[in-house]
Amino acid sequence: MTIPTEEQVKATIKEWASMMKVADWQIDFAFVNHLELKETTGKEGNVASCRRNRLLKQALIEIDPDHYDTKKDWEQTLAHEMYHVVTDDFHYHASCCLDFSPEEAHDTFENQINMYYERLVDDLAKGFVSALRRCPPCPGPPTTN
Repeated sequence: MTIPTEEQVKATIKEWASMMKVADWQIDFAFVNHLELKETTGKEGNVASCRRNRLLKQALIEIDPDHYDTKKDWEQTLAHEMYHVVTDDFHYHASCCLDFSPEEAHDTFENQINMYYERLVDDLAKGFVSALRRCPPCPGPPTTN
């Protein structure tokens, strides 16, 4: 699979945002290198990140175009990051439950929430991309002569 241009990714985001019911969000995009991504996430080896502001409905998706996973399937990577936008409200409210956890269990609960949240986002993204690839393109509006 070839890596698209930044403009192609932005067009895909616009198309998918409508399908994912987040067209009311301002979703910006940029390709970044692995060092920039490490600075953003604080972790080595990430393929992408999605920073969100729920209240303003703004997000920034950054993808490393040189990462193996991006080269393998950039659409899957993009869908995963977009599902972070779709599920942002859920993640916020699930994380709020940590306020009621015992201090000694806080880190364990936070790790569990994050692990299962990433799994949820990945499963949703895989289903979305799979469904897109199985459906033939929709015909355009009828033309009149």
